[in-house]
Amino acid sequence: MEGHFRGPAFAWPEVVAAARQPDQDHTPAERLLLLVPACADSNRPREAVDLVAEALTALGARSDVRQVSEELLNSGRYWTPCPWVNVDDVLVGSGPHTYRRYGGELSREQLRLIADTLQPSGITDQQ
Repeated sequence: MEGHFRGPAFAWPEVVAAARQPDQDHTPAERLLLLVPACADSNRPREAVDLVAEALTALGARSDVRQVSEELLNSGRYWTPCPWVNVDDVLVGSGPHTYRRYGGELSREQLRLIADTLQPSGITDQQ
């Protein structure tokens, strides 16, 4: 993230869906923890803390797991939580630093391509 300070990149449902994809090199827990720093979602469900805590535990964390999970999800180090909304069936962020917003540098076609690629099947609204 050095040199550009742009983000967040993902809404919470996208992170969960990406983490659950088959991967020969990484477990779902590893993928989830790798993607969490690129996610800032103001509509993230409460269960997100539990899911991240489970991932930390699966990778060997043994103490203060819930606290670390909350810190990972609530860190304001890079950007503040961003609302993600569906506009014309495209999930876009409304944060000032995300590329994935209408009126930014990406065209509507590019935003649709990204959303279609990242959108978990069956998701039509924020979960």
